[in-house]
Amino acid sequence: MTMLDPCLAAYCAWIGLGWRGALEVPINPEYKGNLLAYALNDCRARVLITSNACVDQVNAVRDRLDTLERIITIDEALCASDIPVATLASVEARAPRIDHAEPQLADTNAVIYTSGTTGPSKGVLQAWGSIQQVQHNFSGEVIDPDQIPVYYSPWPTFHSSGRVGFVFAAVRGGHMVFRSRFSVSHYWADVRAHGCTHTQLMGIAGFLMNAERRPDDADNPLLWVLMNPVLPDYRDFETRFGVRVCTGWGMTEIGFPLNASNLPNAQTCGKLSPLYEVRIVDSEGRDLPDGQAGELLIRGKAPFLITQGYL
Repeated sequence: MTMLDPCLAAYCAWIGLGWRGALEVPINPEYKGNLLAYALNDCRARVLITSNACVDQVNAVRDRLDTLERIITIDEALCASDIPVATLASVEARAPRIDHAEPQLADTNAVIYTSGTTGPSKGVLQAWGSIQQVQHNFSGEVIDPDQIPVYYSPWPTFHSSGRVGFVFAAVRGGHMVFRSRFSVSHYWADVRAHGCTHTQLMGIAGFLMNAERRPDDADNPLLWVLMNPVLPDYRDFETRFGVRVCTGWGMTEIGFPLNASNLPNAQTCGKLSPLYEVRIVDSEGRDLPDGQAGELLIRGKAPFLITQGYL
């Protein structure tokens, strides 16, 4: 299990564990008490990679932990802990060389704990192919084939949103710029300083719109913003900041089956990806005509798009 704010070590742990053939379970560094104990026990974690800042939270629930054997801290110095702790540097120094595994698209890249709506968060088994598909939401006219894209990601790595940018950059031959926390005051300064061209805004676009207007708001390198949900005044957002807005809809369990780069209105979720099939049905599974609300049934045309299940 990893319990880290966005940092280089968080991404290295994810990819390194994948190469090792191990399974990463990233969780929110803010987890404490019952929620933290539940997550550690639910995934039967034996090793936790974290920072010294989180060690006290783990020790506070040590009597409730079933499987945790040791903590590895990414910091240079050890901290006091009732659970055995080692530094990442010392573990790396003693680790034998191994042959890298070659993960397949259907292999699980991580267990992502969703924001549970009926109880504690559930661990979603997410395949490599699923998160690779998500980055295709920036496709077609959104990507200039002659351009090296730079993706800005101020999102947590325990959520898919904080990982999509990494995959986007890797697949597109681009770069990713990350910040440990979203910040209105640093947002446009980061974008300008690093030449960021693409980003995703999840529910916080309104904070940028509500910030004090500046005469140079549109003087930035950002080209496209994937906005979820779309602001009612998204056209004003485009004009003010000199960007194009695209959107889509998805879940950790299913990837991103809907996307749109040319928005007809603020209500759209986009068009269906050719990688999926969908039906809108009533409570008895019968297809409904256009214009009627019902239940959305989704099927992927490849085995790795839909989650393999929950822990």
